[in-house]
Amino acid sequence: MKLSVSIVTFKSDPVLLAAALQSLLQSVAHARRAMPGLHAQLFIVENEIRERRGLRQAQQLLASAQSDVFAAVELLASASNVGFGGGHNQVINTLDSDVHLILNPDVELADDAVLNALRFLDAEPAVGLLSPHAVDADDSNLYLCKRYPAVFDLFVRGFVPQRWHPLFRNRLARYEMRELDLSQVPLATVEIVSGCCMFVRTPLLQAIGGFNDKYFLYFEDFDLSLRVSKLAKLAYVPTVNIIHHGGDAARKGWRHILHFTRSGFRFFRDHGWRWV
Repeated sequence: MKLSVSIVTFKSDPVLLAAALQSLLQSVAHARRAMPGLHAQLFIVENEIRERRGLRQAQQLLASAQSDVFAAVELLASASNVGFGGGHNQVINTLDSDVHLILNPDVELADDAVLNALRFLDAEPAVGLLSPHAVDADDSNLYLCKRYPAVFDLFVRGFVPQRWHPLFRNRLARYEMRELDLSQVPLATVEIVSGCCMFVRTPLLQAIGGFNDKYFLYFEDFDLSLRVSKLAKLAYVPTVNIIHHGGDAARKGWRHILHFTRSGFRFFRDHGWRWV
């Protein structure tokens, strides 16, 4: 089996990026010990066009890592900031792998995450995209799987302070599929998944043209999920575990709020409005 991995960086936190790369190396190495025929490639795309600090850090860390974990490592520098999906698309059309892992630079993989994901996809040919179980740095559950959102759902989740979320507990629980907290078995009827960590069959990803470049930031994963779901199933697999050090748009400043709002409008325009 051939596995490819792409990470897009932009002013990434150096501590989190180092942790993400180290966990990826360990998880791929673990998978290769259990699957001796596994061939793995890593692509890192730097969208920060001035400092290139993410690229430099990746070079330093990977140079000191075991050279036999990945058969090939490519470090790419974008000519301009092309956004999250655009960064990954620079890699997607060049791939010859069976499975491609889209990974955020602030995600840590469990040692057995890659192995469990590949084994699941090998056993379930109808599944085209796999989403893991995620927690944050405080070990609180995150909800990467979603039902189709209403505008109000996104407003609450993206902009309402956390201390007020209990007022919308039932609504958020349904949208975020929180019933999966109690599930120890995979679920292959998921509508939408987060792009922070996606295992996708490469031919399927290429068949739909990768990400839609018109989504510069936010909602490109929602759009991809819905386009994949027309051709294959999306699955939540609780034995694939990650830690995601993420944050909502409102905590990241007005630029992120603007991107979130603009991309949200495009998403509903492309796929259908649902207000409440």
